[in-house]
Amino acid sequence: MNDRTARAMATLRAADPAPTAPDPADPQARALLERVLQTPDAPPPAPARGRRRLVVGVAGAAAFAAAAVFAVAQPAAAYTVQRNPDGTVAVVIRPSQLHDPDRLNAALARVGARTTVLRMVPADRCPTAPEVDPAFELPEDATPEQLAAQIARFPVDYRMGDEEVLITIRPWLIPSADSLALGYAFASGPAGPTTYVRPAVVRTMPACLPMPTPPRR
Repeated sequence: MNDRTARAMATLRAADPAPTAPDPADPQARALLERVLQTPDAPPPAPARGRRRLVVGVAGAAAFAAAAVFAVAQPAAAYTVQRNPDGTVAVVIRPSQLHDPDRLNAALARVGARTTVLRMVPADRCPTAPEVDPAFELPEDATPEQLAAQIARFPVDYRMGDEEVLITIRPWLIPSADSLALGYAFASGPAGPTTYVRPAVVRTMPACLPMPTPPRR
């Protein structure tokens, strides 16, 4: 007697309320045995808790993957503007991405920065020099003390990052009749990319600012 027949016989015994074993020659018992043998064995059902945990895990993995793809695809902003509680305006620009500063200038106007950002152009395309306030011009033979004093009263300072320029503007240091022009440019050359920044306190906002001429090696 194989395992399947043994299980069938056990089923027959469970179905028969009589204490004695069923007679295999009995037609009713034989018909019940045939029905049991013809019924395929069904695998035991998986615990519901395990299935639910698996679904949650797959859904969580899919959500994580979607978030990771979104984070990778999201480009860095070309600029950010923030007015700090102390009155300074913090600006971050990425010159390689800032192709048109119009929206940046609108944001600067909203926070009262009194600053206009200009994309610098080659000198031959900007023949007119900006009208810089003489009080903010630095003499060529300035002493270290004069240089330090000029830096202290200048309304802007900045530092270069890897791909960005971090700028701090102090609008209250800009004279009421002046504005701050902030020129920028990004150029690629044999030695790699170069970022140019040129702030100038001007009497009138110029139409353009020329790129500085790189020093000869």
